[in-house]
Amino acid sequence: MTQQLSAAEVVNEPIGDLTADLARAARPTSRTTLVLAALVAFVVVFGAGAWTHALLSGPSSPESTSAVPGGGNRGPQPGQGGVIMRPEGGQGGQRPPGRG
Repeated sequence: MTQQLSAAEVVNEPIGDLTADLARAARPTSRTTLVLAALVAFVVVFGAGAWTHALLSGPSSPESTSAVPGGGNRGPQPGQGGVIMRPEGGQGGQRPPGRG
């Protein structure tokens, strides 16, 4: 059975080596702690940026996505409307009148 100490005995009892405790508390933080703190800060900032971007950009629409598998925007394709410019300048490969 443990012995009960009075309040005066508890206060007068030494708590340990105060000099060693103060020296341990005065040590700078380790490199590992600093790296982990930097990683946590990076993740928090990245998450806040992604959240802000999602909040401000609004919902995406199907028209804004690329119709080409694999991405990229290749411009209007035949059959999708719009004007298709042909390099020969004529109608379907025919030469313009008067150009022999």
